[in-house]
Amino acid sequence: MTPIVCLQKHCGVRGRALILSNYSHNRRQGSEHDYENMKLMLDKFGFMTVGDHKNYTAQVILTVIGHFPNL
Repeated sequence: MTPIVCLQKHCGVRGRALILSNYSHNRRQGSEHDYENMKLMLDKFGFMTVGDHKNYTAQVILTVIGHFPNL
């Protein structure tokens, strides 16, 4: 699964970025590299990044995105 990225303006840094990169038992080879590369790119652009590369359910993804403004 391609990482989900949400951006939000934040004082002191360019903004905050939430990265949710999912894997499953049938995960695509190298998906963890997609997450690391996205995180590295956003860090270099000055974003404070949060999120992880793990097995998220759809409900957890919706919950995390809903709570992102308060993280």
